[in-house]
Amino acid sequence: MQGRRSASPPSRGQGGKKRLHRACVPVEGDERCKRCLDHDMPCDKLSAPPKDARPRRRFLFKGASGGLSQYQGVEAGYLGSSSLVHLAWKYAPQRADVIDKFRGIDDRHDLYRGSVGGLEQDGLLVGQTDAESSKSARPMLVSVSMAKARLVQELGSETVLNALYETCRDRIIPLFPVISVSESLLADKATDEHVNKYAAIDPHSTPPTPLPHIVRMIHCAIASRSRTVPTHIQQSILSSLHSLLSGPEMAKIVTSRSLGNIQVLLLLAMCDDLNGADAVAANETVWQNVGTAIRMAFGIGLHRNVSPSHIPYFQLNRRLRVWGACVCMDRCYADGIREGERVVPGRDEPAFPCFRFLAEFTSLSMLLGRAYRLIGTPHGLQSADELSFIKLQMDIDSWTSQLPTLWQYSIRLVLDQAPALMNLFIVTLEFTLQRCFLWPTSPIPPHITYRPTRERWMALVQRVEDAVHWLNTPDGAFYLDVWSNTVYPAFCCVIICLKLVEESGDPHHRTLLNLADTAIQQWAMQSPSDPVRNRLAAMSALLRSIGTESMTTTTTLPVQDMAFDNIVTHDPGFDAVAFDQMVQGLFSDGSTTSSLATGFDPMAFEQTGMEALGLDPLWFEHV
Repeated sequence: MQGRRSASPPSRGQGGKKRLHRACVPVEGDERCKRCLDHDMPCDKLSAPPKDARPRRRFLFKGASGGLSQYQGVEAGYLGSSSLVHLAWKYAPQRADVIDKFRGIDDRHDLYRGSVGGLEQDGLLVGQTDAESSKSARPMLVSVSMAKARLVQELGSETVLNALYETCRDRIIPLFPVISVSESLLADKATDEHVNKYAAIDPHSTPPTPLPHIVRMIHCAIASRSRTVPTHIQQSILSSLHSLLSGPEMAKIVTSRSLGNIQVLLLLAMCDDLNGADAVAANETVWQNVGTAIRMAFGIGLHRNVSPSHIPYFQLNRRLRVWGACVCMDRCYADGIREGERVVPGRDEPAFPCFRFLAEFTSLSMLLGRAYRLIGTPHGLQSADELSFIKLQMDIDSWTSQLPTLWQYSIRLVLDQAPALMNLFIVTLEFTLQRCFLWPTSPIPPHITYRPTRERWMALVQRVEDAVHWLNTPDGAFYLDVWSNTVYPAFCCVIICLKLVEESGDPHHRTLLNLADTAIQQWAMQSPSDPVRNRLAAMSALLRSIGTESMTTTTTLPVQDMAFDNIVTHDPGFDAVAFDQMVQGLFSDGSTTSSLATGFDPMAFEQTGMEALGLDPLWFEHV
């Protein structure tokens, strides 16, 4: 009958070849398919079809082929062209096998390349869960005192909290004093030990509005993120903090504009884990909190110079310090997550306070913003000009030349880890400036004749080596755990080490790559269920495996010639000697002055600005 399939065995065509009408599908528990069993014949199972290399469209939402309207409540996240997952893809070898491995990681971690502008270099989207399904249970309305009492009961003693606060006071607050050591005392009276180490406290230096009592809990939580702290203590403290942040305490902070609330929001941005139990949501919360803090800062005029006749000089210096923290956090998170900072320092930006590390970190953030605007915008180098690159290079060199060798928070407190931390952050700055010339992924416009010098490249290699070794020490691991801003430069070290291995073939560089990946893997292991950490760990492990494979096919080159020769390869018309002479001439010209040096000199600020305000330049803690 027409329209019915024949039940007879498959017929033979010309030449006795069997015509297979359909593929044989094995039956569970039997090696033959049902049709071959029915006809009592050998089963000619077809082999798997060859891999289809044609590009396929991956839907952002699972099951979206049936229509996207049902996924209206699901909104994707965005990672810009300077995000780590994009840089890892961009600077890995573009071989078919490597691309397949990246695609596998993308599938596992819900990454969608080419979904922004249709181009791989324009960033990517990240799948996220439904907003309704990701909502946590309704929090219990608890106060800070209730949360602290419950936490002390869980830990068995208040000594643990005191020890964590002291760790934060000595090792974390001096490096990022958005809330200074004296402010962190809250209502506590300064002990003699505190006075001897951090100097006395002036009664007029208290905040204009009291700092929220949650500050002490945040300081303890930051210190508890170190891998040396037992897991049950970490979980207890984070659970208590999350319950406070999801209740009325946090609502009060984000809805009322005050200097103290801005300080709390920026302090929370130091460590992503503090902002929620869900890692993806916590990362987004940090970005939103920094934006809220910046809007509040504009609202109370932190970005403007204010006359000391209207505001007490201690409050004036606090305003300057908090504005510097706004610039630092905005630039760091703009690089790691999205493109373009929200704070554009202008001529009304105040000179920064004498907290030296924060002042220099702010200057670095401003330089990083300038570098990114030159090479990281969607237009890339097309919209850049030659003079901007030369001026930026001169400003960076002028800034690094005046960095101190001894970092003091007070007369009696020296920050031993400050040089290593600053070196790690400078790796990001130099990598951002040099990467589009060292390893160009698109043609360099002919109107840009600037190229990094050999000395600059070798200095970056040395910084990376120092940073990698430091990250594998207990001190380096501590700051990688507690300060989220250190993760970005740490991963940049992995990328740079991979390029070193690819182009030099030196076993020493392979060791550096292994050490850099080890630092990332150990950091990720501290939160095994964190998808953000797992994503970066997977990318780092892939880059390490690529470096291992490259060792068998690479010819060894001297380090000083390696990446510089790469520049010449991509631009045969580039005269390296003439460019070196031009840059050296600019540096030796006494009439040329760095705009950064004239815009902010921390030592000049201590000697002129502080004295004009009636401050003793040696009295570090009061500002």
